[in-house]
Amino acid sequence: KPSRGEAILRSICTRMGVTKVRAVFSDLDGTLCHFDRDTRKHGVVTEEDPSTPGEATVRNTHTGETRRCRLLPTSTMGNGVVSEETVRLVGELRKAGVLFVVVSGARTSTIMKRLPLLPHVDAAVSETGSRVMYAPQGEQ
Repeated sequence: KPSRGEAILRSICTRMGVTKVRAVFSDLDGTLCHFDRDTRKHGVVTEEDPSTPGEATVRNTHTGETRRCRLLPTSTMGNGVVSEETVRLVGELRKAGVLFVVVSGARTSTIMKRLPLLPHVDAAVSETGSRVMYAPQGEQ
């Protein structure tokens, strides 16, 4: 039985008429990482627990649903989070041989601080495309 990530990827490919996905390029801010200042207006709040530094729980105040997340370093947009589920699904894509690239207009220094907390990537694009950084060979 295919994993949830594989099922999602197959569904997207079928709808788009694509037979094989070789790479996924994803925006970072507002796509992979979310910021409390943006999600709060939709009833989704970030709750930090001092006993677990670097982690947060994101809670939907309407439904009560919660997700464990990694807390990203403060940026000009404030604290951000990336969910553990996102990290897991990106890992499934990469295990299936799909390259994963994050793309951001953020400064390279900001991306470098965030990379250890993001899903593992094959490359990262920063500064509105003017910098491309590749993961070291063999890094998972």
